[in-house]
Amino acid sequence: MTDLKLHANFRPRPMSWDEGSAHAVLLLRELSEISIFKSGWEILGTALNDDEAAFLEKGRIAQEGEGSNGRLFFMIAGNARGPVPPFLRMESYFATIDFDQNQGRLTVTIDLRPELATIDTIFEIIKRFAAWSPLQHVSTTPATYAEYDAPIDHVRRRGIGWAGWVPFQLTQEQVPEAAILEPVGNGTFLATQRTYWAVQDREAVRRAQALELRLNDLGMLPTRRVLSRGTWGTTDP
Repeated sequence: MTDLKLHANFRPRPMSWDEGSAHAVLLLRELSEISIFKSGWEILGTALNDDEAAFLEKGRIAQEGEGSNGRLFFMIAGNARGPVPPFLRMESYFATIDFDQNQGRLTVTIDLRPELATIDTIFEIIKRFAAWSPLQHVSTTPATYAEYDAPIDHVRRRGIGWAGWVPFQLTQEQVPEAAILEPVGNGTFLATQRTYWAVQDREAVRRAQALELRLNDLGMLPTRRVLSRGTWGTTDP
């Protein structure tokens, strides 16, 4: 079972399921070049690298099973299991690539087992995101952080947790709470520390809270509404 969530919002554009699923495969193949995803991707027991057409058809079947009413789950893919029976192996990673036609949201969520996550890996994933589609916001958080520890109203505003990305150029002087700050694309990658922290590490949580409060004071954290509009980073909050 995974308990680290990397969530990204992108600028949406109108897409059919076929267009979206082909676009999603491009991302999954890009991510497969990162070492933690070397097992590849599968949907309902069919691996992408074995048979792309069958993989896409399994994705379509999974989509129909959702009864989504306007939501297109282009991919809900987990790590390929190889010869190990499914009931003997826990998921190491899981990706959901989701376009909501009703609200115009394009999002990607990757669930990871924390032991797979290094700051270099998170940085590389976000670089691949930025190259794949126009980004609006990225957060990387323990599964319970937003609900119990976020210092701002997580229902309205998106923080970044342990590490994330915002579509603004920032300097260390502006955000002294960031232990890591690197330009990526038209924005900035930030992290509170190099190693993953669980919510039991209260000092690390306090550092994350301080960083999010600083970003919020600077107007760098988006509302759900502006993310849905697809305008974050191009207009005023």
